[in-house]
Amino acid sequence: MGGGPVSGPATKRETSKRIHP
Repeated sequence: MGGGPVSGPATKRETSKRIHP
């Protein structure tokens, strides 16, 4: 997982919302 320039908490939260709405 991960497709951004930086791996932060905000990015993880967005991915979590994408996998399960």
